[in-house]
Amino acid sequence: MSVDKSKILPVDVWTVDVGSGVSFCDSEVNNILSREEVGRARRFRFEKDARRFLYRRLALRKILSRYFCQRAEKLVFRSNENGKPWVVNDREISISWKFNFSHSGDIAMLALVRDHEVGIDVEYSCKPLPDLYEVLEVVCSRMEFEQFCGLPESRHQEVFYKIWTTKEAYLKALGTGLSREPDTVHLKIGRTGDDVELIFDNSEKIGWQFISFVPRQDYLTTLALRSDSKIEINPCSFPDSF
Repeated sequence: MSVDKSKILPVDVWTVDVGSGVSFCDSEVNNILSREEVGRARRFRFEKDARRFLYRRLALRKILSRYFCQRAEKLVFRSNENGKPWVVNDREISISWKFNFSHSGDIAMLALVRDHEVGIDVEYSCKPLPDLYEVLEVVCSRMEFEQFCGLPESRHQEVFYKIWTTKEAYLKALGTGLSREPDTVHLKIGRTGDDVELIFDNSEKIGWQFISFVPRQDYLTTLALRSDSKIEINPCSFPDSF
């Protein structure tokens, strides 16, 4: 049976291999990144974090340059009051591609889609969480906390990261980020922990889709997007697919 392509929404999802990053002396840092980006990198306490930041910004600019048909160094970023960025052209007109960027450890994730706000979050899911339950009390509602504690303890870390990436991806798609408290986004947690279902206020629930996947061993990513179309993810990797 043929599929109606008009009802499919393609989403490009890039996995960026950050590795050890790049140094301030790298020619591309000086030729492509803005002074503001380099200044942000210099504020990192540890060199490894600065190197990774520089590489992530280079990768972001290089990838976006293909979609916005501009040279990487010419891209102009603007952001809303909560820090969600977009790319504008010389006339300050927003372009149809929407994107969202997230990073954790050695990788970064970039999602791009036309004319739909999108959120993505990635987390290194093997990081020990000695204060897990204290974090849950801040992130989760009382109902969520009780459902979580009813799961087998062996599932707690895995399910926590699914909860966290789902909430953060949703808030990033909305454009609020963590300026909105994550415990105001309500999830219903299945008994086995395999099912994490969002429960919304009536004004929020229509059309949202969430896709969780493992882009690389030990990492979990969730994509959030509001559309009635079937989402089709096109996986890409940087620098391999570039």
